[in-house]
Amino acid sequence: MRQWITISIVLLFLLLAGCASDKKATEEAGPAASPKLGVIQEAAKLIDTAKSEGRSDGYRRAESLLRDALDADPRNDAVMAALAEVLVSDEAGPTGRWREARELFAQALQINPRNAQAARGLAQVIAYEAHATADQDTRSGEN
Repeated sequence: MRQWITISIVLLFLLLAGCASDKKATEEAGPAASPKLGVIQEAAKLIDTAKSEGRSDGYRRAESLLRDALDADPRNDAVMAALAEVLVSDEAGPTGRWREARELFAQALQINPRNAQAARGLAQVIAYEAHATADQDTRSGEN
């Protein structure tokens, strides 16, 4: 129980810190952010279409688009966070993609500690992993 309280407090802190920096980060992004925002917006449209049509090919196309953008600009924290979001959102994808998403979120935060999307995403992945571990511990204790 104590572990869950600690995790909850850390996640709440990360979420609040991320929300507070969203507006300022957007204002500071300026015109140089336009190319990466275009790629991210295009990927978001692919995902929205995939969700509305119940298809998973949009996730794969969005992932491919974002991986290409990341290859072209390997230190682009916004593209890293967007790619990580795709990895955790793709319900048709393998479950091992959570580990890669966690690494991308963490790397994006190392590059830009004020990346709110990466902070929220990392908090969600950590919460998911903690919950999965707790469920696994509970199941193993029942046997």
